Amino acid sequence: MIIDPEKPKSLDERSTRELFEDTLEGDYDDEGPWNAVRELHKRGTPEVFQIAVEFCNSKNPLQRERGLDVMGQFGQKFPHDGRELLFFDERVSFAIELLKDEEPRVVSSAA
Repeated sequence: MIIDPEKPKSLDERSTRELFEDTLEGDYDDEGPWNAVRELHKRGTPEVFQIAVEFCNSKNPLQRERGLDVMGQFGQKFPHDGRELLFFDERVSFAIELLKDEEPRVVSSAA
């Protein structure tokens, strides 16, 4: 199989870290970042959770927003696949803590 270096990787070919970086591209409401968020939701691995924690603890408000956005539906496939809610207590704790954030958009993502 020949890989074309000019052809962008599909979402499922991208690493978790690459997808998190994709969530920061463009404007907040652009389709591309939200496609990356949805892919991270579906993966629902401990690695995804750990990077989301990093993002939630960032000094960068956009990273905090995206960390919360990923945590919001973490590990869920659409429609709901019946799996348990992974890291539920931890995710709720981050959301509650970031409801006090100074940035309104972070608070909105936390809510």
